Amino acid sequence: MSVESPTPHGLALPGARSPDPTRRPTGPPAGPPRRVPDPRLVPARPVTSLSARRPPWLLRTLRGLIDSRPLLATEHSRIVRVGVGFGQLLGLPRRALADLAWGLLLHDVGKLAVPDAILQKSGRLTDFEYTLVKKHPAVGEVLLAGFSLPGPVMEIVRSHHERWDGTGYPDGLAGVRIPLLARVASIVDAYDAMTTPRPYRPVPLTVPEALQELRRCSGTQFDPYLVCAFSAVLRARERR
Repeated sequence: MSVESPTPHGLALPGARSPDPTRRPTGPPAGPPRRVPDPRLVPARPVTSLSARRPPWLLRTLRGLIDSRPLLATEHSRIVRVGVGFGQLLGLPRRALADLAWGLLLHDVGKLAVPDAILQKSGRLTDFEYTLVKKHPAVGEVLLAGFSLPGPVMEIVRSHHERWDGTGYPDGLAGVRIPLLARVASIVDAYDAMTTPRPYRPVPLTVPEALQELRRCSGTQFDPYLVCAFSAVLRARERR
């Protein structure tokens, strides 16, 4: 008959035998308990590297798509820095920040199907040209479909031109039906477009002018809460 031995919590496990005090221990002597590092003291890997949880060949392929068009490459590297900084101040978790970084890098990848003559046109687009440009979110989703990217990344690619009032494209989503990260990306993308030289506007807006335009479009084009938060972030940065 087996003798039950107490567990550290004072409970007995059926079938467990009491240790024999005359038996010499075998194996290496027990040392002090291994210390587990406090996760709060372990430095986090930067999410802006974009390499977390993604194989290197995938990163090279996707970056190659963007770098093949210098206009897109310069724009998107800048947007990633601004967007991830905004996401951190919003308190987004690390995985969401990584998804936001990937989505901002790739959100206009569908413009690879749009001729440079249209993207760099200084005058007003024709109806045909504008229709072609409006297809780039859906085209980007198709181009990335085989890469097994996280759902939130694909939502940014498809939905970053949706509008809060439901008049955006390609799906006409409105309000909170637009994915959160796509709403964030929409504001960051618009701010970057306003504050950097573009073929259709060689002289960019100043930061106060861009903020005024974001506030004017708050509640129609953009999520009003996120516009308020983004404005607060930029005002605080300017005071430094």
